[in-house]
Amino acid sequence: MIRADGIHLLLDLSGHTRHNRLPLFAWKPAPVQAHLAGYFATTGVKEMDYLLGDPYVTPAARENHFTETVWRLPECYACFTPRIRR
Repeated sequence: MIRADGIHLLLDLSGHTRHNRLPLFAWKPAPVQAHLAGYFATTGVKEMDYLLGDPYVTPAARENHFTETVWRLPECYACFTPRIRR
């Protein structure tokens, strides 16, 4: 269905968390596949093209631990704004 729909970019947002869909990515249903946000480490799936990271979670010195090509954002990729109590 993904191929038939012409999906060009397929994103994984769960990694190795519960109920993930990583086996789907091993079939390479989209020309570009990327992992981000849901899991901090490599998926280990060789068909996963990219991992969106940052200098803290995916430091350049550790790139050899990832099966994906790391696209590194300049700052933290996980945004958090604490709740303001009044």
